[in-house]
Amino acid sequence: MVNLGRRYNTGDLEEIRSWYEKRGMQLIPSLIPPVGFIVPGIAAGFMISTNTTAAILEPFIANPEVSEWERDTALRYILDKLVEQAAFECNTHVFGFSTSQTMIRRALDMGFKLTETSSTVVKEIA
Repeated sequence: MVNLGRRYNTGDLEEIRSWYEKRGMQLIPSLIPPVGFIVPGIAAGFMISTNTTAAILEPFIANPEVSEWERDTALRYILDKLVEQAAFECNTHVFGFSTSQTMIRRALDMGFKLTETSSTVVKEIA
């Protein structure tokens, strides 16, 4: 298991931005939650706190230039740490949303249940 992971800090933002750009995506820094974990050079994931006893695990991003095995190992580590953090913060449920079949398979392997399929709609209001 990857043991080089740690809590995310704002100094990691530029590395994460580069992974988004390599994937043809744009990072909006204000949408990155303060609670997250990173395996530098490989992947990062975050937890959105709510005003309920549920947390949302989102977003996840990985460096497309590292091997699939490295990404998978790092993302499993990160997902595990986020679930631990959610429990520490007294959440009783965690939700994840993904269009990536690989991420869905990973979550199912780690004890998550697939409850529905959906599309995400977004409206920028500011």
